[in-house]
Amino acid sequence: FYIPTNFTEPKWIQAIELRPGNREVVHHALAFYRATPDMKRAPVLQINRTQMALPPPPKQGSRPQREDRTPGRILATYAPGTNPQVLRPGTAIRLEPGGVIELQMHYTANGKAAKDRTRVGLVFSKDPSPREVRVTHFMNGTLVLPAGSPDTRVDADITFVSDAVVWGIFPHTHVRGKKWEYVLELPDGTKKNVLSVPTYDFNWQTYYMFTEPLQVPKG
Repeated sequence: FYIPTNFTEPKWIQAIELRPGNREVVHHALAFYRATPDMKRAPVLQINRTQMALPPPPKQGSRPQREDRTPGRILATYAPGTNPQVLRPGTAIRLEPGGVIELQMHYTANGKAAKDRTRVGLVFSKDPSPREVRVTHFMNGTLVLPAGSPDTRVDADITFVSDAVVWGIFPHTHVRGKKWEYVLELPDGTKKNVLSVPTYDFNWQTYYMFTEPLQVPKG
Protein backbone atom coordinates (compact mmCIF):
# COMPACT_ATOMS: atom_id res chain seq x y z
CA PHE A 1 0.00 0.00 0.00
CA TYR A 2 1.29 3.47 -0.90
CA ILE A 3 0.79 6.57 1.25
CA PRO A 4 1.77 9.93 -0.32
CA THR A 5 3.30 12.24 2.28
CA ASN A 6 2.98 15.50 0.32
CA PHE A 7 6.04 16.79 2.16
CA THR A 8 7.25 19.99 0.51
CA GLU A 9 10.52 20.10 2.45
CA PRO A 10 12.83 17.58 4.14
CA LYS A 11 11.45 16.15 7.38
CA TRP A 12 13.35 14.72 10.35
CA ILE A 13 11.67 11.83 12.19
CA GLN A 14 12.49 11.36 15.88
CA ALA A 15 10.03 8.51 16.50
CA ILE A 16 7.94 6.17 14.36
CA GLU A 17 5.38 3.47 15.04
CA LEU A 18 3.57 0.95 12.84
CA ARG A 19 0.29 0.02 14.50
CA PRO A 20 -1.77 -2.83 13.00
CA GLY A 21 -5.51 -2.42 12.81
CA ASN A 22 -6.18 -6.14 13.18
CA ARG A 23 -3.57 -8.01 15.19
CA GLU A 24 -5.26 -11.35 14.53
CA VAL A 25 -4.22 -11.33 10.87
CA VAL A 26 -1.26 -8.93 10.62
CA HIS A 27 1.79 -11.20 10.68
CA HIS A 28 4.21 -8.31 10.23
CA ALA A 29 4.50 -5.01 8.41
CA LEU A 30 7.41 -3.06 6.95
CA ALA A 31 7.40 0.65 6.16
CA PHE A 32 9.69 1.84 3.36
CA TYR A 33 10.24 5.36 2.03
CA ARG A 34 10.67 6.18 -1.62
CA ALA A 35 11.50 9.68 -2.82
CA THR A 36 12.60 10.77 -6.29
CA PRO A 37 15.24 11.93 -6.11
CA ASP A 38 16.40 10.68 -2.75
CA MET A 39 19.40 12.19 -1.03
CA LYS A 40 22.66 10.61 -2.15
CA ARG A 41 24.41 8.99 0.81
CA ALA A 42 27.85 7.42 1.00
CA PRO A 43 27.48 3.67 1.56
CA VAL A 44 27.99 2.29 5.06
CA LEU A 45 27.21 -1.36 4.43
CA GLN A 46 27.94 -3.86 1.71
CA ILE A 47 25.33 -6.60 1.65
CA ASN A 48 25.91 -10.22 0.70
CA ARG A 49 23.97 -10.27 -2.55
CA THR A 50 24.01 -14.06 -2.77
CA GLN A 51 22.19 -14.33 0.55
CA MET A 52 19.86 -11.43 -0.19
CA ALA A 53 18.57 -13.03 -3.38
CA LEU A 54 14.78 -13.00 -3.52
CA PRO A 55 12.56 -15.62 -5.18
CA PRO A 56 11.95 -14.94 -8.88
CA PRO A 57 8.93 -12.78 -9.75
CA PRO A 58 5.67 -14.55 -10.67
CA LYS A 59 5.17 -15.62 -14.27
CA GLN A 60 3.63 -13.18 -16.69
CA GLY A 61 -0.14 -13.34 -16.63
CA SER A 62 -0.48 -14.50 -13.04
CA ARG A 63 -0.72 -10.93 -11.70
CA PRO A 64 0.34 -7.42 -12.77
CA GLN A 65 4.07 -6.90 -12.84
CA ARG A 66 5.85 -4.00 -11.15
CA GLU A 67 8.74 -2.54 -13.05
CA ASP A 68 10.82 -2.34 -9.86
CA ARG A 69 10.36 -5.05 -7.20
CA THR A 70 12.94 -3.42 -4.92
CA PRO A 71 11.28 -1.30 -2.23
CA GLY A 72 12.67 2.01 -1.07
CA ARG A 73 14.76 2.34 2.07
CA ILE A 74 13.27 0.81 5.18
CA LEU A 75 11.98 3.09 7.94
CA ALA A 76 10.27 0.90 10.52
CA THR A 77 8.95 -2.56 11.27
CA TYR A 78 6.08 -4.16 13.14
CA ALA A 79 5.81 -7.72 14.39
CA PRO A 80 3.97 -9.10 17.44
CA GLY A 81 5.44 -7.44 20.53
CA THR A 82 7.30 -4.67 18.67
CA ASN A 83 7.65 -1.41 20.53
CA PRO A 84 7.49 2.03 18.87
CA GLN A 85 10.93 3.14 17.73
CA VAL A 86 12.02 6.27 19.61
CA LEU A 87 15.43 7.58 18.59
CA ARG A 88 17.86 9.13 21.02
CA PRO A 89 17.79 12.91 21.48
CA GLY A 90 19.92 14.61 18.84
CA THR A 91 19.34 11.85 16.25
CA ALA A 92 16.63 11.44 13.61
CA ILE A 93 15.73 9.82 10.29
CA ARG A 94 15.69 12.18 7.31
CA LEU A 95 12.86 12.03 4.76
CA GLU A 96 13.19 13.88 1.48
CA PRO A 97 10.26 15.96 0.18
CA GLY A 98 7.60 14.49 -2.07
CA GLY A 99 8.12 10.93 -0.90
CA VAL A 100 5.78 7.99 -0.51
CA ILE A 101 5.57 5.60 2.44
CA GLU A 102 5.28 2.07 1.13
CA LEU A 103 3.67 -0.47 3.48
CA GLN A 104 4.64 -4.06 2.82
CA MET A 105 1.98 -6.10 4.60
CA HIS A 106 2.16 -9.79 5.48
CA TYR A 107 -1.19 -11.25 6.48
CA THR A 108 -1.90 -14.66 8.00
CA ALA A 109 -5.26 -16.22 7.18
CA ASN A 110 -7.27 -17.56 10.12
CA GLY A 111 -10.30 -18.96 8.34
CA LYS A 112 -12.50 -15.89 8.76
CA ALA A 113 -13.06 -12.80 6.65
CA ALA A 114 -11.13 -9.88 8.12
CA LYS A 115 -10.39 -6.20 7.61
CA ASP A 116 -7.30 -4.23 8.53
CA ARG A 117 -6.19 -0.62 8.47
CA THR A 118 -2.59 -0.46 9.62
CA ARG A 119 -1.44 3.04 10.54
CA VAL A 120 1.90 4.85 10.63
CA GLY A 121 2.62 7.38 13.37
CA LEU A 122 5.47 9.90 13.01
CA VAL A 123 6.95 12.31 15.55
CA PHE A 124 8.97 15.10 13.97
CA SER A 125 12.27 16.13 15.53
CA LYS A 126 12.49 19.56 17.11
CA ASP A 127 16.28 19.53 16.81
CA PRO A 128 17.36 21.99 14.08
CA SER A 129 20.33 19.84 12.98
CA PRO A 130 20.06 16.25 14.24
CA ARG A 131 22.51 13.46 13.44
CA GLU A 132 21.05 11.24 10.74
CA VAL A 133 20.23 7.64 11.66
CA ARG A 134 20.02 5.21 8.78
CA VAL A 135 17.79 2.16 9.04
CA THR A 136 18.75 -0.89 7.01
CA HIS A 137 18.17 -4.63 6.89
CA PHE A 138 19.87 -7.78 5.74
CA MET A 139 18.71 -11.37 5.53
CA ASN A 140 19.33 -14.77 4.04
CA GLY A 141 16.54 -15.40 1.57
CA THR A 142 18.06 -18.65 0.32
CA LEU A 143 17.76 -20.70 3.52
CA VAL A 144 16.62 -24.31 3.39
CA LEU A 145 15.36 -26.18 6.48
CA PRO A 146 15.81 -29.95 6.09
CA ALA A 147 12.74 -31.98 6.98
CA GLY A 148 12.79 -33.19 10.58
CA SER A 149 15.90 -31.26 11.58
CA PRO A 150 15.44 -29.84 15.12
CA ASP A 151 18.28 -27.30 14.76
CA THR A 152 19.50 -25.74 11.53
CA ARG A 153 21.93 -22.85 11.61
CA VAL A 154 21.40 -20.14 8.99
CA ASP A 155 24.02 -17.41 8.54
CA ALA A 156 23.64 -13.90 7.13
CA ASP A 157 26.33 -11.26 7.03
CA ILE A 158 27.14 -7.72 5.99
CA THR A 159 30.40 -5.79 5.71
CA PHE A 160 30.93 -2.27 7.02
CA VAL A 161 32.63 -0.20 4.32
CA SER A 162 32.99 2.85 6.58
CA ASP A 163 33.11 3.53 10.30
CA ALA A 164 29.66 3.38 11.87
CA VAL A 165 27.71 3.56 15.10
CA VAL A 166 25.13 0.81 15.66
CA TRP A 167 22.31 2.00 17.90
CA GLY A 168 20.20 -1.15 17.97
CA ILE A 169 19.22 -4.42 16.30
CA PHE A 170 15.88 -6.05 15.47
CA PRO A 171 15.97 -9.83 14.90
CA HIS A 172 12.99 -11.26 13.00
CA THR A 173 12.27 -14.89 12.22
CA HIS A 174 9.05 -16.71 11.55
CA VAL A 175 7.56 -19.18 14.04
CA ARG A 176 10.23 -21.83 13.42
CA GLY A 177 12.99 -19.50 14.57
CA LYS A 178 14.54 -20.67 17.84
CA LYS A 179 17.45 -18.39 18.71
CA TRP A 180 19.59 -15.54 17.42
CA GLU A 181 23.19 -14.55 17.80
CA TYR A 182 24.91 -11.46 16.43
CA VAL A 183 28.71 -11.50 16.20
CA LEU A 184 30.91 -8.55 15.26
CA GLU A 185 34.13 -9.62 13.55
CA LEU A 186 36.74 -6.87 13.69
CA PRO A 187 39.32 -6.27 10.91
CA ASP A 188 42.00 -8.11 12.93
CA GLY A 189 39.81 -11.24 13.12
CA THR A 190 38.71 -10.71 16.72
CA LYS A 191 35.10 -11.76 17.27
CA LYS A 192 32.74 -10.19 19.77
CA ASN A 193 29.23 -11.34 20.65
CA VAL A 194 27.04 -8.22 20.61
CA LEU A 195 23.55 -9.72 21.02
CA SER A 196 22.25 -13.12 22.06
CA VAL A 197 18.57 -14.09 22.03
CA PRO A 198 18.73 -17.70 23.30
CA THR A 199 14.96 -18.24 23.41
CA TYR A 200 13.43 -16.44 20.47
CA ASP A 201 9.66 -15.92 20.74
CA PHE A 202 7.73 -14.96 17.62
CA ASN A 203 5.04 -13.36 19.79
CA TRP A 204 7.48 -10.98 21.49
CA GLN A 205 9.74 -9.33 18.92
CA THR A 206 11.40 -6.10 19.92
CA TYR A 207 14.16 -3.67 19.12
CA TYR A 208 17.25 -4.28 21.22
CA MET A 209 18.77 -0.84 21.80
CA PHE A 210 22.31 -0.75 23.15
CA THR A 211 22.94 1.13 26.39
CA GLU A 212 26.31 2.01 24.89
CA PRO A 213 26.03 2.19 21.08
CA LEU A 214 28.50 -0.01 19.18
CA GLN A 215 31.42 1.79 17.60
CA VAL A 216 32.11 -0.30 14.48
CA PRO A 217 35.27 0.29 12.42
CA LYS A 218 35.44 0.00 8.66
CA GLY A 219 36.13 -3.54 7.53
